[in-house]
Amino acid sequence: MSDKATQAQLASDDLGPGESRLLRVDGRRLAVFRLEDGRLFAVDDACPHEGYPLSQGTVKDCVVTCPWHNFKFRLDDGSCLKGDEAVASHLVHEKSGTIHIELVDPPVEEQIARYRASLHEGLRENRVGQIARDIVRLLRLGVEPVQLAALCAVHDARHARYGTSHVTPVAADVCSYFDRHREEAAVLPLMQAFEICAQTLVRMPMRPLAPAEDPGDNPDSTGKRILELLEDEELEAAEALLQGALTMGWQRDLLEPWFLRACARHWIGFGHGLIYVTKTFDLLDAAGWQHANDLLPSLLRSLGSMTREDQVPEWLWFRRRLDELGPGLTSLHSTQKQGKADLSELLATLLDGRREAAFDGITDALRQGTQPQRIVDCLVIAASERILRFDEQIDADPTIQNGWLTVTHGLTYAHAVRCALSRLPEPAMLSLLYFAARIINATQRLDRPKEERFRLHPDKSLGTSLEDCDQATAAGRPQEALSVVANWLEQGGDISALRSWALDLALSDKLTRPLVVGHLIKTTCAAFTEHEHLQMAGSEHALLPIQAVLRLAASPIRERHVARLTHEALRFVVAGKVPRSLI
Repeated sequence: MSDKATQAQLASDDLGPGESRLLRVDGRRLAVFRLEDGRLFAVDDACPHEGYPLSQGTVKDCVVTCPWHNFKFRLDDGSCLKGDEAVASHLVHEKSGTIHIELVDPPVEEQIARYRASLHEGLRENRVGQIARDIVRLLRLGVEPVQLAALCAVHDARHARYGTSHVTPVAADVCSYFDRHREEAAVLPLMQAFEICAQTLVRMPMRPLAPAEDPGDNPDSTGKRILELLEDEELEAAEALLQGALTMGWQRDLLEPWFLRACARHWIGFGHGLIYVTKTFDLLDAAGWQHANDLLPSLLRSLGSMTREDQVPEWLWFRRRLDELGPGLTSLHSTQKQGKADLSELLATLLDGRREAAFDGITDALRQGTQPQRIVDCLVIAASERILRFDEQIDADPTIQNGWLTVTHGLTYAHAVRCALSRLPEPAMLSLLYFAARIINATQRLDRPKEERFRLHPDKSLGTSLEDCDQATAAGRPQEALSVVANWLEQGGDISALRSWALDLALSDKLTRPLVVGHLIKTTCAAFTEHEHLQMAGSEHALLPIQAVLRLAASPIRERHVARLTHEALRFVVAGKVPRSLI
């Protein structure tokens, strides 16, 4: 679009009192109205809601009503009196028997500002259609998709009451789509993050920010102070120091370690804390550090607000063991050496062993000099196997809290652990290996019986194409989907094509609840990245993460939880019972 004026004309005799006419000018539809009192007006003919013709609407008191959805617009300025968005209005004058309409689009910067404001309004009111239209308009005006992903995360950061929510990691993950979903097509992946944002933050006020406090001139001591404040849940004071650090211009190399160390202290928010940290910094990498002033204070608040599950009774044995081990993490970190350790025993223990044995298995591997990244390989393999073993009858049972989203966290958390260890390779970060081992081992209670587990080998009686896998997935036949992919890969199928297909599957509306779609995107991104790591390490299990996410995508998934919440309410209010969990 440009700010160059375009002229349109209409003979005065062709538009009588109380009439309207449709004009087409340079591919654009205009609705021209003459009221009973002779006044002339012109607006875009396409109703901004869904594009139906306003020229066929009814006019009363200088207001046109779109008959399709009863939206109403003032003809003199285009403002919306009922509905979502204003319609563009244009200058009209009449001279010498001719009606002249002058179309002048505002400068691009003004249009971008207008649609950004409309986008935020759509988010505030949970108007998903308006959000989609505004994203397309902004993309057409040249706004980069990654900046729109950042806009979504910033809205989350400014409005989420307890800090960063699921919105931001999904906004980071959808950036992986933009190499294929170009220009206006980027709206589809972007909408996955925007819909979660709109649904969870509807009419939430902006969260007040703590005023900046001078952080001093020693980033290490400031970081330690922030960790202490988080531990004591003094969130305002912690945020004030972070605000001061950002004001001082401190960059990622100084600030990211604070967040990672906070995640190494506790199993936070069922692993969400570490996932949010790694994804937020991924998004800052992609969209630019200028968003740090919005995203990082919100991230810090979320870390201080989340539940520390390692403090609940079921974790006390683990917390005691980890605290006892604490001073020894330095010596375990110093024993790392090159070479390939045999981790088959650790893998077996993670999958089927006792919880104490899984803890000791991590310690033994470190004492043998195994590099932490190789231990992460083992954790990823075990987490993938756990997804393949998951008993979907548990997910369907409204009396049980655990389900598909529970079991996927082993893989996505292990992936976040890999990222964290590579970004901050220091002794305290080794505790993340123990957290991952704990959750992967604990979810063995969600496994199918051995005789009912899936086969991962080819089946010549089935199809060999991704289209065949599409059909099996749509029909909810995970065993068939896994066998078809095995056939396809055996015949030389390309992993990159499989990745594109799997990522796009998450956009296909097979799943409908935004939060569940976000988890599928997150798990898919982690699975294919971990496949690459395992392949580079020469692992015979390199395909396991991909097979795991395919099994997830092809399985029936319970998205609504009203029955479970109702069951829990009855048990609690009537019988005083706590919710039932298997882990």
